This record gives sequence, structure tokens and C-alpha cells, in this order.
Amino acid sequence: MRPAFCGLWRRVHRTVTVRPAATFSTVAGLRAGPRLPRTCASPVFCLRVRAIADDVLQKRLQSFQDLFAEARLCLDDARESEGTTYFKDDIKEAEEAVDNATKAYEDLLSELDEGRKREFEDANSLKVKSLKEEYAQLLAEDH
Repeated sequence: MRPAFCGLWRRVHRTVTVRPAATFSTVAGLRAGPRLPRTCASPVFCLRVRAIADDVLQKRLQSFQDLFAEARLCLDDARESEGTTYFKDDIKEAEEAVDNATKAYEDLLSELDEGRKREFEDANSLKVKSLKEEYAQLLAEDH
């Protein structure tokens, strides 16, 4: 009995065209250099591994973006509840959300290669710094 995903894999597999390595530019939207690493058994295998790695990276980037948005919302809630009895709970939630977003950012930075690391850092370092400063400002205004 075949697994249910076999038919899907065949349909996807049929749409991928493999060209010789000298003219190898894109397959299924992925960029590859003109030479493949010697450890690869076949170009299709290497692209599948890279596609999986890119999918995992995209999911982690999306997770970071979600954590960042949640931290921003928690900071807004804390700012709105300043001076009320709800402020302590809101600032605690904001602290946890800022910590989660910062940890996700640092984890991603530690795992990216130099090119992607620089690109990710350029795009997000100011956002993370802004979160930390907004949280510190809320704490300073409370005391």
C-alpha cells in the first residue's frame, strides 16, 4: 500500500526541470550556483534539501514576525492601561512578549550564515531595539 502523498510528490516532481550544471540558474524558484557541492548525489536531491531548509527558515522568520507583532500589541495595551489597576498585569505580559521576540531574534541571528545574517540584522535590529526601549520607557514612566 502506497502512502497518500506519493501521487502529490509525483505531480510536483514532474513540474521540476533539471538543467545541466553549467546553465543551472533556477529550479522551482530556487537559486543555485553554477556548480553543485560534491557531497550531493543529484541536483534534485540538493534542491529538495535546500527547499526544506528555506521552508524551515521562512517559518522561523514568520514566527519571529508574529512574536514581534504580539510584543508591540502588549506594549500598546500597557501604555493604554497606565495609571490603572490593570497596568501591572499588562506590563508583565509586555515583558514576556518582548523577551520572547528578542530571544527569537537572537536565535535566528546565531543560526544564519553571514549573508543572510547581515540582511536579517539590517531589516530587524532597529525594530527589536525599539521594542526594548519602549518597554524601558514604560517602566520609567511608571516609577
